[in-house]
Amino acid sequence: MRILLIFVFVLLQLPLTGSQALAADYTNSQLFKVTISQNGEEVEYEFENPSHYEWEKGSTVIKGKEAEQKVANLYHQLGISAKTDVQEIKATLVKQGYTEMDHFVVRWIDQDEKLYTWHWEKEK
Repeated sequence: MRILLIFVFVLLQLPLTGSQALAADYTNSQLFKVTISQNGEEVEYEFENPSHYEWEKGSTVIKGKEAEQKVANLYHQLGISAKTDVQEIKATLVKQGYTEMDHFVVRWIDQDEKLYTWHWEKEK
């Protein structure tokens, strides 16, 4: 037990590196927006700096703290960074319950105002 506690303490002391640091705090980003189309319905997660949060599913729109939680959770699950691969995003979205996606688009503008876009579409 003591060794486990020491190990955990040491891990907590390690600094974040590169993409981990970027993925750790989306609030340094200018924009994070995910649009998912599944079974004819669209779901959208959106963050615009400094404090705009929005989650939409069909005609339901949620803003504020509840939307912030949804957006933050998805951002951290995706682990977005400049090196993120579209297949990694797809696999994570499937794990989040989007198992029948028709397509998705992820847009992220980092703190240096560089736009990254990932797009996936189901083969017809």
